Amino acid sequence: MRTRTLATGRARRSPFSLGPVWLPDSRLSVLQAVMGMMSLFGKLFGAHAAAPSDAMKLDGKTVAALGRSLSALPPDEPGWITFAEARSLFSTKDAEYAFGETDDDGRRNIESFAAQNRSAISFMPVEGRVYFVRDPTAVTS
Repeated sequence: MRTRTLATGRARRSPFSLGPVWLPDSRLSVLQAVMGMMSLFGKLFGAHAAAPSDAMKLDGKTVAALGRSLSALPPDEPGWITFAEARSLFSTKDAEYAFGETDDDGRRNIESFAAQNRSAISFMPVEGRVYFVRDPTAVTS
């Protein structure tokens, strides 16, 4: 690896070598200024604001346990179970097909459960969660 000595006496790696690139002092100053401005913008516009606390994890071991933990959930507060728990409780399809277009029975089962427990459901496959929100004004059938 080639290094060169600058007037300041500090060795710098060649920009053509593998590894971290060492910037001349003027470029480093510009980079520090840009990073400082980004930090300032983040503070001004709340980019580093504290994230809201996560929803409560519900007991998804059995349908009865889920019903009990859902009834203990405060109204309008979200609670969740893992997608795997929801699939094992309400669907007979494999993980990639559960609650999808071809899983009418699974969707019907979980929607019926939600209606019986006066709740709304939201599937969040990216998070791997199914959210429930208890609605005290929901009509049970």
